Amino acid sequence: MKAEARILVTACSYNLCVGFVIRGYGIDGCVVAGSCRDLCRRTLEKGFAGELRYAIGSCTCNLPPPPRKPEPVEWFALLADTLAREILSLQNLKATLH
Repeated sequence: MKAEARILVTACSYNLCVGFVIRGYGIDGCVVAGSCRDLCRRTLEKGFAGELRYAIGSCTCNLPPPPRKPEPVEWFALLADTLAREILSLQNLKATLH
């Protein structure tokens, strides 16, 4: 696997999915959507789909897993999961306040 290969790292919590497009230790982009299907569509709309080589997590968008798991992937997977849960929690809080 080339070091410059972009990987889509995703996590979903109920009806919210978060994906990071990573390359090495950097984030090239972030996508938030209501389902895996929408996340894959939004990734395509943002122009990342042609650059992605691999995917790990809840939404694979028909991409294969990387041949080896690069070191930062687990950290980004945890970040995506935490972000999805926090956004969902914020939505629930907002709904109870109205």
